[in-house]
Amino acid sequence: MSTPPEASPSRRLPSLLGVEAFVAVGRAQSFSRAAEQLNLTVSALSKRVAGLEALVGEALFLRSGATLSFTPCGLSLFAELSPIVDELGRILAPPAKSGSGKLVLHLPTSLAALWLIGELKNFHDTHPGLDLKIETGPHVTRHKRGAVDAAIRYGLGNWEDVKAERLIDGALAVFAVEPLDGEALSKTPLLGVSGAEDAWHGFFDELGASAAPSEPHIFENAQLMLEAAANGLGAALAPRILALPYLKAGRLTQAALPVLDLGRAFYFVAEPRRWEEEPIRQLREWLCTRAKLSSSAL
Repeated sequence: MSTPPEASPSRRLPSLLGVEAFVAVGRAQSFSRAAEQLNLTVSALSKRVAGLEALVGEALFLRSGATLSFTPCGLSLFAELSPIVDELGRILAPPAKSGSGKLVLHLPTSLAALWLIGELKNFHDTHPGLDLKIETGPHVTRHKRGAVDAAIRYGLGNWEDVKAERLIDGALAVFAVEPLDGEALSKTPLLGVSGAEDAWHGFFDELGASAAPSEPHIFENAQLMLEAAANGLGAALAPRILALPYLKAGRLTQAALPVLDLGRAFYFVAEPRRWEEEPIRQLREWLCTRAKLSSSAL
């Protein structure tokens, strides 16, 4: 019987705590916010990230005053590790008990990182009796008690399997480090998102152009695309709610160009039979309130 080859002694696996810390900082774009989320001191969090940087052999973040951004190595590593951390969380999470006041909300990774995480403290403060668990990743098609109780989906709101309530406008705008007009945009690299590769073609159709000047460089999700744009790699086309943290930080500027409205938006969805269950109703009403407040800043 053959035996499996032994692992090379020179090849070390990273600490899961270091990976968790790195992904948390990348999502929060702040060491202090990530430390608060993980219930760590900033010093302890920094040591975990430093351990991963030592293993990789490169810096993963750049600091310029109060601004934090990925290095090219950090951006590439974040794209690989972020979904792995989500999957580990899903696998290791204990099953929810029916009727326990625990809710599982699924939503796109970028919306969670760039909007919902910043709102969660308010939820915990105002709903101490509800235990909200966040799951992120690709669109879910089945809502199963104990797996996913509700979700936020991006689309037209006409799904047959769920009831939907509109939360946030999903019109697409152009964002880049420097202000862009039509002529400047035609000379700027385009950045896009997997699953929406044709969005730029629709945008240039709205401008009356015969075709996009170049094919976009595609990223796994909108957060990575916007982070690339904030690092000067090109122009991003994204819903304005996702760009709001970058606009507030002065890292991106919205171009003085038309907004592409395809009728899509972010919707709260749940099974019709569970729509008026008290925990789901409370979550829905809270999300609607927070979404209105955020939308007023756009």
